[in-house]
Amino acid sequence: MNNYYLNRSLTDIAWYDEDDLLKTARAFPLWSDGERYAIPITSEAMTLFINKHALAAGNLPVPRTFDELLATARAVKTSEVSGIAMRAQASFNSCPPALGFVFSYGGAMVKDNKAAFDSSDAIAAVEMYGQLLNQAGPFGAGSYEWYHVLDDFLQGRTAIAIDSSNFATDISNPAKSRVASHAGYAAFPRLAGRAPVPFMSHWQACINSKSRNKRAAFLFLLWATSRPTSLRTAAAGLATTRVSAWSSEGFKTAFGSEAATAALTNLQNADVDRAKAILFHPQSKLILDAFMIGVNEVVSGGEIRKGCDDARGRAGQCGDPRVAARHGPAGSAGARLLA
Repeated sequence: MNNYYLNRSLTDIAWYDEDDLLKTARAFPLWSDGERYAIPITSEAMTLFINKHALAAGNLPVPRTFDELLATARAVKTSEVSGIAMRAQASFNSCPPALGFVFSYGGAMVKDNKAAFDSSDAIAAVEMYGQLLNQAGPFGAGSYEWYHVLDDFLQGRTAIAIDSSNFATDISNPAKSRVASHAGYAAFPRLAGRAPVPFMSHWQACINSKSRNKRAAFLFLLWATSRPTSLRTAAAGLATTRVSAWSSEGFKTAFGSEAATAALTNLQNADVDRAKAILFHPQSKLILDAFMIGVNEVVSGGEIRKGCDDARGRAGQCGDPRVAARHGPAGSAGARLLA
């Protein structure tokens, strides 16, 4: 889309105000050749959800580090309420929370275009993930997807959860949530001595290369993601890509002020390059499937080193640079196509 974006007869750069975009939204659509293939339309980052009543009952503060998270989750777990719920199903779709653990421990999913989640940092991250769900997670944690995590938190069946910041609109809705009045939102946990690096993503819209209306589609995308439009959609609770929208009173009212602050903090702490490296890899699904099979094995009680080694073996030497150059950004990045 660079030719359209740089065409001054189509794009008023000053009006579009790219500086108002979140830093992740500015970087996310750019491919390795500098071309932009899509325009981000929403924003989300892995966020810590807290049942304040559960923590208050034990006089426990909101955990900030992974060690604190493990201790707190253990302390609040009961026979009826799990200490923590996170995704652990053996499928690529369950990877976002676990990726934040890997990144926060200093690991990466791919390095030199090859699967790299068998590093010592990544293994330590998966070990902590497994400990949390083994020792404080719900029964059958290995089968959990995002909707199980959300439902458990909404119904008060878990004291803590980690998942998409966009869960906030359901969590804060009394018609859907039993914990709406006492739900808390916080920064993604960190490893002691390191900054947190939660996984983040943007849903994106792109234009069909065979479209007969590319200019009109591009103008629509500019309008839909512009500052004035984003302020209006944010007032309805949509997590847009603009700092001004995230800071607006309309968004804070619709999304929740504490939830908005936590989500924005997590977006600002995220590493967009490490997220793009795996999301846009032409064999992203294969690598993430293998990774989550390994995570699932560890969560289910398997040996950590074996689980990661087996997963790395399944991923193989993914990532021939010649293949990556042919494919461009993969569909796993959450693209929506405009005709």
